[in-house]
Order: sequence, then structure tokens, then C-alpha cells
Amino acid sequence: MLSPGQFGIWGPWEVGMLYQTVRSHIWYFALSDCPDELLLSMPGNKNFSYTVDYEIRWRQFDDSELSMEMRYMPMATVLALLILSAMACWFAAKSQSLRRTVGKLHPVVRSLLLAMGLQWTSQALHLLHLLDYQKDGRGLQLADGLAEVLFMLSQVGAASLLIAIAQGYSLVRSKLGEVELLVPVVVVVTVLHVALVAIGKMQSEDYKYHENEGLVGWILLLVRLSLFVWFRSGIHQLRATGGMKLQSFLQMFEIVGSAYFLAFPTIFVLVQVLAPYLQHPVLQTTLLAVQTASWLWLADLFLSKRGSYFEISELGASMLPGVGFHGYSHTKVM
Repeated sequence: MLSPGQFGIWGPWEVGMLYQTVRSHIWYFALSDCPDELLLSMPGNKNFSYTVDYEIRWRQFDDSELSMEMRYMPMATVLALLILSAMACWFAAKSQSLRRTVGKLHPVVRSLLLAMGLQWTSQALHLLHLLDYQKDGRGLQLADGLAEVLFMLSQVGAASLLIAIAQGYSLVRSKLGEVELLVPVVVVVTVLHVALVAIGKMQSEDYKYHENEGLVGWILLLVRLSLFVWFRSGIHQLRATGGMKLQSFLQMFEIVGSAYFLAFPTIFVLVQVLAPYLQHPVLQTTLLAVQTASWLWLADLFLSKRGSYFEISELGASMLPGVGFHGYSHTKVM
């Protein structure tokens, strides 16, 4: 029996225990006042409805505040941080080697480094939130929100790189100014993704099984499909401009790029059939794995001196005086 406080004062805590031996479930609790005991205890007119503010604190059997779907997320986040850190060291070493060869790093390499840094920072902030949440059940809400935004920005960064290359940047259009038409669209897509993260955070958690639950997730799905169509359109137009080497590169580039753009829609739809307590960990870990794998592939693509992209793009041209870039649209000498 709960004893609510009156006139804005909290009532005393009531402590209970729930025991189960079957697989995990999401439990729902209802507050009932059928005999109107609470209503009759109120002063003044009894013919009115009332609003009850409540706070519930849950602990697992091991005294952890993390719910079942979140129990292994700290471990998964630590593993992601370790992998990203190892990739960053490898990336730095390859970048230094490339810089000694071409004189300075191309914008696509610097953009990739920035996007990877966003994901690393996102995972670090998310880990801090989870470790704090494990202790007090509240966590670091600012860190959690910022982590979601940065992770979304890293995804937008990867998508922007893929679309820019599909439009011919560094392959056919060798000048940075010719890709400026992409910038306004990328800005709009970025703002939309950040807004969707904010809306998702403001939604009530009473019915949410994961961060992209409901309308937010379906809008994200439509946005990713639109970006996929844009990517495929660029690839189709680019095929008509190059020779055999470009065609060979575009074949693998299209497969991997398409897999990246279709990853979220596919995962989002498939998790709908899973048990509610499995939806969040499956969605988060698979998205994290896809994003990390994309960084590894892009880094190898941009930094491998023997790869097809290096041979046909500006990355294969030395930035030192006297050496030109022999692209598929024209040749420039610096």
C-alpha cells in the first residue's frame, strides 16, 4: 500500500522485490485506487480527478541499475573503443606514410579522420554515461545526448564521403569547388539527423524499446533510402565517364556503399520481430559494427597505395610541384 504525500511533498519509499525464473520480460505496473482511499484523504471537494507524480527505482539481482537490454552495453562499448583506438593508430601510421609520398593529405583522408574521431568521442561519452548509470540509475544525460548526436554525425560523415565520391569527387571532378553543390544538401541532412536525435530523446520512454523507436526510426529509414538512391544515381552517371580501371573500382565501391546505406533500414525492420528486451542491444551493436567496418574499409581504400582508388584518383597524384593528376576529365599541373 503506497502512502502518497500531499501538497507537493513526496511520500515515503516503498521497497519490494520481484522474482522470476523465465526469460526476461518488460514489466508494466499500474497504480490503483479503487476504494478511493487516496481521494477521500484529500482535503476539500472530493469530486475531482488528480495527477500523481511517481518515481520508480529498479535494481538487478547484482545491485546494478542497468536493465537487462543494457547489461552488456558497457562491455560492447569498451570493445568498440579498443577497436577504434587500434584503427586510429593504424590510420595515423598509414597517413604519415602517405603524407611522405604525396606531400600532404587529401581532403577525403582528413574528412575520414574527423568522422572516425566523432565516433570515438561518441563511444567514450556513452561509456561514461553507462558507468555512471550503473551506479545511480540516472547517468550523465548531457553526455548521453551528446554521444547520440556525435554518433549520428559520424554516420552522416561516412554517407557524405560515399556520395561525394559517387558524384565524381576526386575521380572526375578534380577541383574541390565543383563539389560545392553537395554542401547545402549535406547540411540539411545533418540538421535533420540531429533534430531526429533530439526528438527521440524528448519522447516518453514508457513505450520505447530502443533509441529509434516509433516515427523517428521510420523517418531515418526513409532518409537513408533517399541517400541510397542518390548514391546509386551518382554511380550510374559516373560509369559513363571512365575507362576499365574506373569501372573495376566502381563495381566494388557500389556493392560496399549500397550495403552501408541499406544497413540501417534492414536492421531496423528486422529488430521489430525480436523480443522487446533484445531490440536495443541488437540494433545498437549491429549499427556500431557496421559503422566501424565502414571506417576500416574506407581507410584501406583511401590509404592503400596499391589499390584501384589510389591509382585513378587524386590521391595517387603527388602534391609536390611538377607532378600532375591524370584524371578522367582533364589533367591539371600544380
